[in-house]
Amino acid sequence: MPVREETRVLPVITRLAACLCSELEDAGFTMCFCGLMPGGDVPLDYCGGGCDTEGCGGQAWVRVVSIFPTTDFPSSTQLATCATNRGMTLEVGHAMCAPQPDDDGTPPDVAAQYAATALQMASMDAMWRAINCCFGVDYDKDYVLGEYNSIGVGGGCLAAVWRVTVEL
Repeated sequence: MPVREETRVLPVITRLAACLCSELEDAGFTMCFCGLMPGGDVPLDYCGGGCDTEGCGGQAWVRVVSIFPTTDFPSSTQLATCATNRGMTLEVGHAMCAPQPDDDGTPPDVAAQYAATALQMASMDAMWRAINCCFGVDYDKDYVLGEYNSIGVGGGCLAAVWRVTVEL
């Protein structure tokens, strides 16, 4: 027997991922992967080792962090029934190449760090537009944008995420 397809969450996260990929591409970013990511942690497989030469430049994702019952969005309730509405918290993320020490162990210079910071801010702005100007324009329910946070990943990656809580 086939699994019954879920019809409330999947369309929402698919739409947000399409907005994210489009906005990052329009901003000039190239990525090996852009789309939905299942699970709790996102493996950063596409931004380390060779970004300056043969690498692809990074990855972007949307993933479900949590889903909760709600009768007064964005607050959760513990008194859920079959008719209770739901909300969910999503992670919208982008990882790209980070400046690395050279072969002698010399850290990146001021210009390289400035360039990486400028790219990070362009990425932040593209994610903002994906959530608020693309997804948010057509989404007919409430959503609450959380904080933008850098995530410490190392290994040649510079990554950050926005959290957004949406009503279903």
